[in-house]
Amino acid sequence: MATPQQTFVLDSLWSDNPKTVTLTATLEPVLTMIPDIAGVAWQPNDVESVAFPLDGSLNLAPGRNFGQFFQQYAAAELNSYIAQSTISAANAACLSLRSKIDTIGLSDRDEALVLWAELQRNPNFNDSDNLYSIQCMRSVAQNLPASLSASAGPVVPASTHDMKGSESDLVDFFLASTWDARSEGARDLFSYPLKFDDPNHLIFATADHITSNTDWLQYMPTRDAPILAHIGCFAYFANSGPGSLASKYGGQSFAAAVAQLLGSGPARNAAMIITFAPVKSNGEVLIDQITVSPDFASDIRSQLVAQFKNRGNCGNGWMPPLIFPSSS
Repeated sequence: MATPQQTFVLDSLWSDNPKTVTLTATLEPVLTMIPDIAGVAWQPNDVESVAFPLDGSLNLAPGRNFGQFFQQYAAAELNSYIAQSTISAANAACLSLRSKIDTIGLSDRDEALVLWAELQRNPNFNDSDNLYSIQCMRSVAQNLPASLSASAGPVVPASTHDMKGSESDLVDFFLASTWDARSEGARDLFSYPLKFDDPNHLIFATADHITSNTDWLQYMPTRDAPILAHIGCFAYFANSGPGSLASKYGGQSFAAAVAQLLGSGPARNAAMIITFAPVKSNGEVLIDQITVSPDFASDIRSQLVAQFKNRGNCGNGWMPPLIFPSSS
């Protein structure tokens, strides 16, 4: 079959002597610039190891491949993404990275392949469960080769039932009087690295990314002592869709709870937001962020007040001033 040809008529508008030029061009379908790998499954570094020609205006030395080019071209976006440890922050950085990839002019399939490969540079998201928990990555999964997109199983937000199942372990963790008792439960409670956001240092003098069980020890003032005097008033906000409160706050299901801080004198409360990672394919329900602040956002607080004032207390007669101001 003859190769299809098409005629283009170009009018030069920038010349002092305008002319019409007719070009006849051979059209070739370009499906992708990154070839399939025959007979083998794609691996995380495959995209970077495949070289293909780029426009000479990019000033690439001979032999440079796309992976090398991209790590220079999108260095700021890539480094920002690699620094993230929580799903919501990773998703925001991924969107920025994807926008940068989009400026290169690749096919949809190649853009997806590059994004898939580059996102795995962050060790927190280099397996299928974690990689596809990033909505930005899931949004391009349909453009990937089947061997990759097949691993993009459904991301299921933690349900209220899932989160309630962690409540007693979370209470035990914060109230345990020995490290051994605390450490045992923490292994099945948290997804590491855990983001512990306490900008006012209400619980810990310093805390940020907790990358393993033993990291807690460097923030705790005393190894064998409770972290809190009390924790309760748990309320659960599952991501049930666009109208849910969880969808407003990053999309992950979360619990709100009131903490009573250690110390003598009048009881001091803190607001805690406990964010749950999407349920893993093996059914694990893990916490990946804890945020501590002096009070709740107004919409969260109003729901807590309505829920517990109707009951009269937060359980066992506990009436923390944060929810029951008249009790202080």
